[in-house]
Amino acid sequence: MDLEDKERTEGKVCQWTAQESQIDDDCVAGLAEPESYRRFGPRLDNDCDRHDSEFICFKQASSPERHGNKEEKELFQVTVRHLAKGHVTFPVSHHGILNEFNEILAKHDHYGEYGNALCTLGDILWPPDRPLPYPAWGAIKTRLHVASLERFHELILALTTCVEDQLKTHCYNTVGNFLTFFESYKNRKDLTQSLESFYHEYNPPITPKHHTCVGLGLDLAGRIVELEQTYPGISSALFLASCEEDIGNVNRYVSTPTPDTRTSEKEHVVIALNISLEGRVGVLILDTGYHVPRPVIIMEDRLYPHTGWFKPGGTSRSRRLYNYTLHPSGRYVLWDVKEIRKGIEECESALIYTHQAFLSPVDCTERRNLVYNFKSLLKRDARGNVIAGLYFGLKPFELGHFALFYQDEKQQQVDFKISFKDIFLARELPETIYESLRRCQHQLELEDCDGLIKLLKETSSALNNTEFMNQLLAINQRIVKLAENN
Repeated sequence: MDLEDKERTEGKVCQWTAQESQIDDDCVAGLAEPESYRRFGPRLDNDCDRHDSEFICFKQASSPERHGNKEEKELFQVTVRHLAKGHVTFPVSHHGILNEFNEILAKHDHYGEYGNALCTLGDILWPPDRPLPYPAWGAIKTRLHVASLERFHELILALTTCVEDQLKTHCYNTVGNFLTFFESYKNRKDLTQSLESFYHEYNPPITPKHHTCVGLGLDLAGRIVELEQTYPGISSALFLASCEEDIGNVNRYVSTPTPDTRTSEKEHVVIALNISLEGRVGVLILDTGYHVPRPVIIMEDRLYPHTGWFKPGGTSRSRRLYNYTLHPSGRYVLWDVKEIRKGIEECESALIYTHQAFLSPVDCTERRNLVYNFKSLLKRDARGNVIAGLYFGLKPFELGHFALFYQDEKQQQVDFKISFKDIFLARELPETIYESLRRCQHQLELEDCDGLIKLLKETSSALNNTEFMNQLLAINQRIVKLAENN
């Protein structure tokens, strides 16, 4: 059965990757991902049988000045054919790939049927009936070999320092990218353009002051690669890994070589580092998006120094416990979450795909976050404890409120709420609320002396825009529907 027949039989897009294709930074120059991520996706490896593979070099295929001879023409044709059939694990951004090929076609008219196939490339990368683009995976990363436990403990200490430095430096922030998205939509050139259409075109920016799990992951990776001289090979073994949360049927989800792209939401990313410790296989997971203050050690044999169950960072009232284990397939890390609420233990599971590097953290994960119906801005200390913050659900404007909190002199959490409407209408607030706002802002370490109240006003303005919010929540609901069978 060839790939096209297999695709029809399974009813999904086949994840076809190129065999031993060397791709350097030039091939992704100018695309949507920040420079820091390009270090972690320079190679596409094959996950299929060798006889099913064809050589593809995106750098050559994307160089207009080289398309004169037969060899280069055939190379381009092979590339386009697999792109058009949806068989390639795409590097980085659907916008970047489509734009590069369109530039080539504008200058050359000798590609025949392959040129015509590109007219539907955009629909293959992101079909009109999907609320998100297809996720992409690339490199099968090398393992970092550690010869002794002593050397391993030194590595863990160095990684912990990187994690702690980031936790106390950067907030977890999903409010900033939401506001940037709203402002960009308001200022769109065509005011008749729908939010869904704009959402397809929008390239989410990653900025140091508005870090979601994606920005935090990219920043943390940049810190860790600085350890290369001390730990040779760590840069090659380091990558962003995709995570699917709230998995209903773990066995069904892991039954395919790569995550099922039909139902993949990929709402979270983590840093992963495959290791070999004295010949024993393991994975390190670093996740500052969920306030985990140290590297999680996951050994295949679950023996020392395997982490096991632990309490992560979070608010002082959090009762969550985490546990990470390698799935027998060797391709996934199973992340179990246990929490006691009102005396009842609740459990859920997530899966982190660690077999290949995730190439769509911005295109999929950051984009998905934009329309998620819960937003937060959280300040953490070096141990992952959340000390101050703001959070809110995207509820009807008349009923919604901002929930805020900070720590008092006894390190106890103080909570208070302000309605969306009170902020939007600039109603006079009790002096106790103003005092709480000042203390919360101080602990959030916002630069502007009126930064918090300004942020609340900007947010309430977005939340009060019915046309924007109705469309945003509709997109979110479509994504929820897409992933409900995971």
